[in-house]
Amino acid sequence: MAQDGRLRSSITSDLHARTSLSESTDAFTYVLPEDVPGGVLEFPVYARIGQTSSDPIWTLPCDLHLETAMAIALPATSLGQIVSEEEALVATTGVWHRQSVVVLIESENRQSEFCHGQVTGFDVPTRTVTVRTGYGLFTVHQRDVFIAPPICALLLWPFSYSDISKLTNDIHPKLLAALARDPLPDLSVLLAPFVENYKDLIEAGAELPQLQDVRLWMDPMTGEERLTSLGHALAYYRSHFLHIQSDIPIGNALCDDPGLRHHTQKPQNKHCCTFRRMILILFVLLLITYIVYFILMGKVHFREIW
Repeated sequence: MAQDGRLRSSITSDLHARTSLSESTDAFTYVLPEDVPGGVLEFPVYARIGQTSSDPIWTLPCDLHLETAMAIALPATSLGQIVSEEEALVATTGVWHRQSVVVLIESENRQSEFCHGQVTGFDVPTRTVTVRTGYGLFTVHQRDVFIAPPICALLLWPFSYSDISKLTNDIHPKLLAALARDPLPDLSVLLAPFVENYKDLIEAGAELPQLQDVRLWMDPMTGEERLTSLGHALAYYRSHFLHIQSDIPIGNALCDDPGLRHHTQKPQNKHCCTFRRMILILFVLLLITYIVYFILMGKVHFREIW
């Protein structure tokens, strides 16, 4: 069963449990950022439990976001989620949880494509992760996901790509460099050079992302599902990482949009609403046509109705 956020063990006596676990062999735990006071973790990690109750818990280095070990302190009421050595040191599937990624998917014509998304769940026995993308939810092996800058994932969300190497080694760095322009050009103009088959998409009627577009994003530090506009995500990134002053209110995280904090679900796409309205109008017109046809063919007599 896929694990969304990992259910954590409840240990009554943390001091005794930690000592008993550590006396015989190394013990490992899976720790979520919200488990550790002070906001010292930005993403979930695996960690090694100390030999005694007074020893710190050391995080295990991770190529994704934590290159060196770090000592952390957990509350005395929990050890996080106790895991096997194989999971912590070999599989390491849980480190992908809440990460922004590029994922390999199979398109409708059975061609391999890469698109952006965020890992929202994982399953250690099968080493699979569940990724939310602009094309839907996909469960894939962890070898088929690749780390991506969150701001790139949000901006390039609707598009697919054929070459993962070009995407991660060329498009992402150039897009990040373009975001440092001041003033920033119109978003459609900014993104056009980074969209594969741009001309074909425009001719087909596709629309490039706009500042008011909304994305659903899981906060890596809390696990909360939040809504953020691309305008806020851009302003936060430029303010937090590039130290460029924002002219709009920004929250405490990339996905903490002050204007959308009280929304509990993603707003309906305006184009979707328009499409549904057109379908309804078409249905009514067909119904009227059907009734008129029967009247003209003499199959309905008002005298019989009366």
